Amino acid sequence: MKKSVLLSITLLIFILLTSCNIKEEVDPGDFVSYENGTEIKDIDGNIYHTINIGSQVWLVENLKTTRFQNGDTITNSTTNKNLSCYCVYNSDTTLGNIYGNLYNSNAVSDKRNICPKGWRIPSERDIKILINHLLNTSGAGNVLKESGAVHWGALNIHSTNATGFTALPGGGFNFDFQRFDDLGKQGFWWLTDSGTINEVFLLTSSDPDAAYRNFFDGDFFSVRCFRN
Repeated sequence: MKKSVLLSITLLIFILLTSCNIKEEVDPGDFVSYENGTEIKDIDGNIYHTINIGSQVWLVENLKTTRFQNGDTITNSTTNKNLSCYCVYNSDTTLGNIYGNLYNSNAVSDKRNICPKGWRIPSERDIKILINHLLNTSGAGNVLKESGAVHWGALNIHSTNATGFTALPGGGFNFDFQRFDDLGKQGFWWLTDSGTINEVFLLTSSDPDAAYRNFFDGDFFSVRCFRN
């Protein structure tokens, strides 16, 4: 009996020791491989960082790419509703580096995908899961927005960015009036539903919560990519 117990203990120790030397092979596209701060590059070489919020993985920065995943160029124009286009707020590259580019609905719904490989435009369901995860906070907007007044202005007094999402008020471009609006006041992010653009996720400097808004044909907004 004693020999049997001793043999069992010895076998258990052997298994534990050998298992410590076995490296688990993780698929590069697997969720667990994306720790907070992991660097991701788009096809242009722009660097983004990841953040885990609940069961989801998001990029921390707004998209800046000028090309689709397959290398095709996204047209830089604000005057054609029929093309997949992007623009930079006030055509100022300094602002583009901070807030990312603005894209129209054609670019966002284009099957060539503007997000880095393995990433996509979030759906309304993705955002609702995120918001539900934050229900017990001081307001989804407060914990998603960058804290302080540097980018959001003086009204952004309650934001903590507790999630690390670091949402910025990149504003948008109004096609009908051919003008840029709301930089520093509001952030708009495209949402899809089975590949079809359906609305925009909205955060405002003075509002502690998040909201949704129907988009207007031809307008340009920010993109925040979501892990498949």
